[in-house]
Amino acid sequence: MNLTGERKATATKPRAEVKKAAPAKAEAKAAPVRKTASPVRKVAARLRKVAAPQSYRVAAVRKGRAVSAVSLLGVTTNENKEFLTWMEWVSVIRQGIPSTAVDSLIEFLSISKTEFSDAIDIPFRTLVRRKGEALLASDESAKLVRVARVIERAEDVFEDPDAARVWLKSANISLSGQTPMSLLDTEIGAESVMNALGRIEHGVFA
Repeated sequence: MNLTGERKATATKPRAEVKKAAPAKAEAKAAPVRKTASPVRKVAARLRKVAAPQSYRVAAVRKGRAVSAVSLLGVTTNENKEFLTWMEWVSVIRQGIPSTAVDSLIEFLSISKTEFSDAIDIPFRTLVRRKGEALLASDESAKLVRVARVIERAEDVFEDPDAARVWLKSANISLSGQTPMSLLDTEIGAESVMNALGRIEHGVFA
């Protein structure tokens, strides 16, 4: 091979190597970027796998909004608010919430009326009797509002009604092995459940 041929071979060799390297760079650029799910979303996904039958959906969910205590209880306000202040809730409790709220909460939680009666510490016969009345008494209303607000908070944290439902009925280490639902018969118990949800929201699951 003459000198001119050697120069041509030397000149073309780096270009061939560059061409071979090009596909590797293109593949690197085309590699998809995986998004890591948040801890709360991972927990919600696990809870959905053991969720209760999904026959119930609140009207608010069908409209693309989060589950609210207002929609669960069937409370109507002058301004059609979906979320109320604590003072507005005081007024609602004093007036009494609709008796249909009992069936609404039972259906959402997928539990029996007896289980619900035990959870909120209202006698079963009283719940049956109240079904024929328009409004519940203020003390009974307060207990149902407490349950509905906890459900609202749970759905807000897990961003999924099924995951919220399962969590409320599952034993929880941070609640001394009790289920959140079993603690809603007292104000301090409900406060402990709310605190547990707050910890979950910030990534603390114990």
